[in-house]
Amino acid sequence: MEAGFLEPLLAWIGAHRAWAGPFILLVALGESLVVVGLLVPGAAVMLGVGALVGAGALPLWPSLGWAAAGAVLGDGISYWLGRRYGERLRAWGPLRRRPGLLERGEAFFRRHGGKGVFLGRFVGPVRPVIPAVAGMLGMPAPRFLVVNVLSALLWAPAYILPGVVVGASLGLAAEVAGRLAVLLAGLLVLGWLSVWAARRLSRLLQPRAACVVGRLLAWARGHPWLGGVVRALLDPARPAGRGLAAVGVTLWLLAWLLVAAGRGWSGALARLDLGVARLLEGLRTPWADSLLGALAQLGDLRVLGAVAAALALVLAALGRWLALMHWALALLFGLALGLALWPGDGEAAAALRQAQVPLATVLYGLAAVLAAEGLRGPWRWLPYTAAAACLVLLAAARLYLGAEPFSETMGGLVLGGLWVLASGAAYRRHTPGPVPAAPVAAALALALGAALAWRVGGGGVAELLAEHRTQPAVRTLAEARWWREGWRQLPAWRLDLGGEREQPLTVQWAGSLEEVQRTLEPLGWAAPPPLDLRGALAWLRPEPDLRQLPLLPQVHEGRHEALRLVRSPPAGPPQVLRLWPSGWRLSGAGEDRGLWVGYVTGLRLTRWPWLAVPVTGRDFAGPLQELAQALQGRPGLDWRLARRRERGPGWDGRVLLVRAAAEAGR
Repeated sequence: MEAGFLEPLLAWIGAHRAWAGPFILLVALGESLVVVGLLVPGAAVMLGVGALVGAGALPLWPSLGWAAAGAVLGDGISYWLGRRYGERLRAWGPLRRRPGLLERGEAFFRRHGGKGVFLGRFVGPVRPVIPAVAGMLGMPAPRFLVVNVLSALLWAPAYILPGVVVGASLGLAAEVAGRLAVLLAGLLVLGWLSVWAARRLSRLLQPRAACVVGRLLAWARGHPWLGGVVRALLDPARPAGRGLAAVGVTLWLLAWLLVAAGRGWSGALARLDLGVARLLEGLRTPWADSLLGALAQLGDLRVLGAVAAALALVLAALGRWLALMHWALALLFGLALGLALWPGDGEAAAALRQAQVPLATVLYGLAAVLAAEGLRGPWRWLPYTAAAACLVLLAAARLYLGAEPFSETMGGLVLGGLWVLASGAAYRRHTPGPVPAAPVAAALALALGAALAWRVGGGGVAELLAEHRTQPAVRTLAEARWWREGWRQLPAWRLDLGGEREQPLTVQWAGSLEEVQRTLEPLGWAAPPPLDLRGALAWLRPEPDLRQLPLLPQVHEGRHEALRLVRSPPAGPPQVLRLWPSGWRLSGAGEDRGLWVGYVTGLRLTRWPWLAVPVTGRDFAGPLQELAQALQGRPGLDWRLARRRERGPGWDGRVLLVRAAAEAGR
């Protein structure tokens, strides 16, 4: 069943909560039913149900109960069918067409005994037939019932809770910025797709590798020139140097042509790069900057150097000199490939930074080849999926930060991947035996973990963000004009993903943030608890005090608010005031002053599973009126209420303009 069908299905569940429980039961039942479970995408639906729970659309414990009940019923029906029909099940149409399915189920059950029913609940292809096999082979019904119930009670949370975490995380991210939620969802999808694709390709190609090599060598005998390159790479009796040199020169020329096309030969390519850059620029938020900046350290030259040196030391210690030579030559070519992708402008150090994606592709890719060589067949996909996930996340981070154009990033991945394919094949065909997997994996994991911790904790993220952060332009507006009609030029709404309107910006305050705080502190406004680990733990309290909970920041035009204050009025919920830089400065009387935009509103408590988080309220008119009345008569302050034509839910169009007394007499 395709993901395109699941999306409206899950939307229907969220819209019809009364039917959600029976639907969850039916899906869990079908997922556990003999043969039918092969066709029902139970795992995907349960993950989606968990996301709805995490988003607050469905209750947690009833959803877990319905799922467990459906799993118990499905396995129970399968067990009954096995007891009732026994060997006649083999003649059923679906099982007759899949004779190996029952055989694998029987082998699994005989190997694990009664606990095979428990384990079979979580094991891919044999899951829908294990209960039927247990019935066929005469497992006592009371024993089966106990194992069935226990496994279902664990299966339901195992499949639903990951979705709950995802749904709650995206819900929290959406309170900060919709663009952050979209970015996190995109990263999750990219990571999952990279792991899925690498695993499928690895399992598809490994059993057929010998056949493919044989056919390529047979083809090479009839093609003298290209065949010579293929024979040099794949024939152990021939030296691999000629083939690797030919492939390397070809890939280097392709990289040079790619850069030349991007610099003017192809307008379509330049437009594609610009479109991707603008799309990702619209997803920039401070928290996403920090996250993607940390992921981009996967390609930092110091991190790559640490990983390369660690693996080289292990290969030298093991006496694998041929592997060490392949490792060194592959990395040198990866560096040369990166230099070929350098556009040639800017400082010379930019050439090395431009080499990060192709060099990382070669390093992680060939490290996966070396690590997978020493593993048994069923586990060889693990290094390849780890390398694929690292490279996909690195490429996404570099594109998000605008470190290089889309075409050059993809070119670095593709060309580097082709070099890994060629050099890895040559290495595997010309080495006497595999390198032990344990020391290689340990060296890679320790070196990569230590280098990433050093760079992320040592200011590497801040350094990278400073290099690729764009500073917004600040315009100047005469203070007198702003006070009369220029305030209309400022945005009326907090803008999120794609310019989507969020909360109305009902406050415009001229002056410094220190002046704002000094003015509001006597009125009961104060900074909320800091959003650190200790503060976030307060969200886990069963009956939290809304006034003592830290607030999530919000994003307006890519930036968090510069000032966040809260107040607890005598009646009603706590209120929050948020102010962002407006992008304007006011001029007058020989002095420029900052101009801030924001809103004041109430707070409400939103509960996710195990979390209670304060989020923005929906009343903007009432708190604004209260703030204006509180400012009335304050010495050294001038304010007035203006009105826009725009309206919105909970907002009547009024905007509070505030300026300090030093400006009031102008």
